[in-house]
Amino acid sequence: MNKDNHYSISAVLNPQNRTLQAVAKLIISPKVRTEALTFLLHRDLTISQLQAPMLSTWQSAGKSTFPFTAEAINWELKFAPALMPDTTYELIFHYSGQLLGMPWGVNRLTPEWIELGLYLPWFPWNPDGGLLTYEVNVQIDPKYSVVGAGTAIQQSENIWRLHATQPMLDITVAAAPDLQQIDHIVEQTSISLYFTTCENEAALNTIKDDAIWVLDYYQNWFQDDAKRHIDVVIAPREQGGGYARPGLIMLSTLADHQPEQAPMLFKYIAHEVAHLWWAGAKVDSWQDWLNESFAEFSSLKAFGTKLGTKALESYLAERLQQLPGLPPIRGIDRQAEKAHAVLYTKGAILLFDLEELIGEQKMSTLLRERLRRQVMDTDTFLLLLEEIAGPEAAKQFATWLDC
Repeated sequence: MNKDNHYSISAVLNPQNRTLQAVAKLIISPKVRTEALTFLLHRDLTISQLQAPMLSTWQSAGKSTFPFTAEAINWELKFAPALMPDTTYELIFHYSGQLLGMPWGVNRLTPEWIELGLYLPWFPWNPDGGLLTYEVNVQIDPKYSVVGAGTAIQQSENIWRLHATQPMLDITVAAAPDLQQIDHIVEQTSISLYFTTCENEAALNTIKDDAIWVLDYYQNWFQDDAKRHIDVVIAPREQGGGYARPGLIMLSTLADHQPEQAPMLFKYIAHEVAHLWWAGAKVDSWQDWLNESFAEFSSLKAFGTKLGTKALESYLAERLQQLPGLPPIRGIDRQAEKAHAVLYTKGAILLFDLEELIGEQKMSTLLRERLRRQVMDTDTFLLLLEEIAGPEAAKQFATWLDC
């Protein structure tokens, strides 16, 4: 599949009944001859009608094994004759259901809070389909406001339109009846902070200031002079943590935030903001270290700059105690029990070791060049490292990835 698949979705959300009814039109252009495609959809959603050229059969085909989609069902589409390379096709899915599950605690459809995305997943998604763009029309009770990755515009009293032209992996939609907004602009950087009435006012101000500081820090470090805007959404949920999509950062509730937690809140924000740069590598394999380890390393560099060397050294000393017994980065199963510690903690510490090996100047050059060249796999990264720091450094780091 190519990297510019496009969705046009009309969705009706009923928060009181927790139901979703949608029609999703998907434009695809396969790169190879394709006899079958598999799409993921949440188990509580049923496809009632499917239109596609050369479609011979379609049926549910067991549980998803893709990371982070524990409640999804595979839907298998078979084509006869096969879909041909570099030809454009339109697939139309009609589906609906009542969303009652979601033990992950991230995505949900409730009267108080709606957060739909890939963890559900709420739209038919092909794991092998590459990145996507979209336009989504959301029909919902007029008292709800809607936000998401991309641009959200209220079309009428009960219709919102989300539009994303930057290719991404997910379609994220959030809504609440009491959603409030604060805008903050500093020179080339701006944020919009969305939250519900239950949030901690002091923590909101901290997030606003920290997000602006971190954005400025990364732009200077990575020599990125682009004008940037991000939407930061504070979800009124305790479970699930945070995640980032292009132009969007989702964080869990800060209602119980205490002042002494400010350093960890800063690092939390810095990690998610870093994903505005460190994203795009495969998320369902060990190659995800190119996303998560780099985001964590970047957040810790920001942490040390903002809070001081002693604070950083103390934090790293604690994390070093987690390393014994961790498996290698290379080849780690993304769903393994220790995958989080390997990709977030071990990977970040190895990048600090690499910086010590080659020096801060070459490390900064390496990061900037990786971003400029959009390096998204480890073999290419090692070639880039060899180009910038020499073959011995690349050989040493490759060894670390295997240890």
